[in-house]
Amino acid sequence: MATYIPVFVWTFSAVICAYIAIKRGARATFMRSIIVALIGPFAIPLAFVVKPEESLHSE
Repeated sequence: MATYIPVFVWTFSAVICAYIAIKRGARATFMRSIIVALIGPFAIPLAFVVKPEESLHSE
């Protein structure tokens, strides 16, 4: 059971990172998803750094 703890931490941090990014208006791209998967819990602070995407229908 102890061997699965890193998997749970990595998965939980990816979900939190995605939630923060969606709330900030960042778009999920393939490269961003790969980066989150590779750096795991360290991606959460990076989610706060990502600038919101500009919408295509800005006035």
